[in-house]
Amino acid sequence: MVEDMYELLKNVTQKVTFPIRAVMGKNAWPHFKWLLEQSPSYSLTLWQGKDDPVTVEDLLFIRDNSQPDQIYYDIYDPVLSAFKEVACQYKAEC
Repeated sequence: MVEDMYELLKNVTQKVTFPIRAVMGKNAWPHFKWLLEQSPSYSLTLWQGKDDPVTVEDLLFIRDNSQPDQIYYDIYDPVLSAFKEVACQYKAEC
C-alpha cells in the first residue's frame, strides 16, 4: 500500500502528510521510512484510535529515526504528555 500511495502522489508538488495509525508505525517502519525518503515534502501524521495501545517507546522510536519536521502527532493523553516529557528530557529540545 505504501508503494501505491507513492505512485498516486509522486508528481504532486505540494506538501503531503500521510495518516498512519500510530500503533502500526514501529513494526512497519522500513516501509514508512522508504516513503519519507522519496520526497522532502512528505511527512507522516501518527494518529491513535481510542483503544490503540500506543506506547511512548514506539513514538520515541519513530521520532529517533526520522526528521522532526517529518512527523506530526494526533495522540491521546496521557500517552502524548508522557511522550512530550520524555522527548524533552531525551533530546533537550523543549
